[in-house]
Amino acid sequence: MKLEFVEEIKGGYCSKVELYLDLETNIKWVLKTVAEDSIEEINNEKFFLQELKSHDLNPIEFNDYHAPNQMLLEYLENSTTVGTTNNAEAYRLFGEQVAKMHKISYQSVFKIDSSNQQVPIQWKDFIAEELEYGLKRIEQKKINFTKTELSKISERITQLANTPYSGIITLLHCDLHTNNALFVELPTKKVYLFDKGSSIVSGHAYYDLAIILIEFPHIFGLDKQSANDSELLEAFIQRYGFNFWKNDNQLIKNYVLLRAIGRIGSPFNPYLEDLIKSIISE
Repeated sequence: MKLEFVEEIKGGYCSKVELYLDLETNIKWVLKTVAEDSIEEINNEKFFLQELKSHDLNPIEFNDYHAPNQMLLEYLENSTTVGTTNNAEAYRLFGEQVAKMHKISYQSVFKIDSSNQQVPIQWKDFIAEELEYGLKRIEQKKINFTKTELSKISERITQLANTPYSGIITLLHCDLHTNNALFVELPTKKVYLFDKGSSIVSGHAYYDLAIILIEFPHIFGLDKQSANDSELLEAFIQRYGFNFWKNDNQLIKNYVLLRAIGRIGSPFNPYLEDLIKSIISE
């Protein structure tokens, strides 16, 4: 490859993302670079994309680059994120890809570390770690929860951790918001999942789906509804093939609570404090 820098791509939150042109093939590539102490992010992304491809999902092609904290990703022309489309068809295709991803199963829960090794972990221990992280984030961000509210948060998530997990252990994205899915209309309408989170590789599908629900705060009684939010969420659930919000409401809310405390203080979801309070007040 003979790459020429084109421009930096905005939107990377924890990584640097740049567009390059291969002068030999005239093909564009996206160079993703993470911090040198975050190599596990690249390892997770590579594993994730390989798994999607081997199970006939829509994969983004990738290549190694000069350093272990870098990778080249296929640049998809005429693409936009699902979250910016306001398009029910994009959400249906998104739901379809997520359903296929969650059908990829494993015998155990594991992480991938910076040495590219699979590290087994107990799901209950992972939930406990996420609770600890979320409570520390609440403290660091100086979120105004009372002692009683903090106790309710801990109680519900501890109960979640201590509930025996007997479900299918699936491939997880871990950061499954609608701006980590690309919608391409031409030549064929497709959705591509990308930018996997590195916290875990496999586990309960609700850990992923909770992030989707966080993007629809109106279902938690908050006055944050856009004109067709209900239609978009319904489109996703319809193609996902199981109404997890209706059929497993209390369980999925506990996962929403877990994911919300881990993201609180984010400028992308400024309403999380109210969302959390709405759940624990039930």
